[in-house]
Amino acid sequence: MEIKLLNEVTASKQGILMLTSQMKENLLSGEMNVLDFIIKVEVLKNSLEELKKDTDVKDYVLREVEKYGKEAQRNGVKIRQIEAGVKYDFENCNDAIIEGLLNRQEEVKNKIKERTEFLKNIPEGGITELDEETGEYRRIVRPAKSSTTTFQITLPK
Repeated sequence: MEIKLLNEVTASKQGILMLTSQMKENLLSGEMNVLDFIIKVEVLKNSLEELKKDTDVKDYVLREVEKYGKEAQRNGVKIRQIEAGVKYDFENCNDAIIEGLLNRQEEVKNKIKERTEFLKNIPEGGITELDEETGEYRRIVRPAKSSTTTFQITLPK
C-alpha cells in the first residue's frame, strides 16, 4: 500500500510548514468537516507514533542505517543511530553522600507537594499565618490559576 501524501511532501521543515498550511486552508475553507478532519489527524498521529515505537520497525531502520555506519542520509535528511534515554542507577554505588542527598531530595519533594496542595485549598479570601522563623504574621493567598481551553479526542478501542 503506497501512501500518496507521503510521496508528495518535501522532507524538510519548510515542506512540513507548507503541508500544514495547505491542510489548514482546506479545513478553514469548509472543504472538509472539521470534526472528521481532526479525527483523521488523531488517527494518523497515533499510527505514526506506534510505527516509530514498534521494535520490528526500529530494528529494520537501525539495520539499514548500519549499512552506512552510524548515519545515513536520504533526500537531505539525516538518520542517525543514537543512544537515547541513558539512565544511571545510583542505589548500588554504596556512596553515603549520594544516598543522603537523594533521601533529602525525596523529603523536599514530598514537603513541596504537601505545601502546594495546602496552598491550592486556601479559602478564597486567604489566611493569616505566623512565620515561625521571623515571628511575623503573613497574609497567604491561593496561587494564581490559569488554563487553556482546548479539546480532547478519545478513540474507541
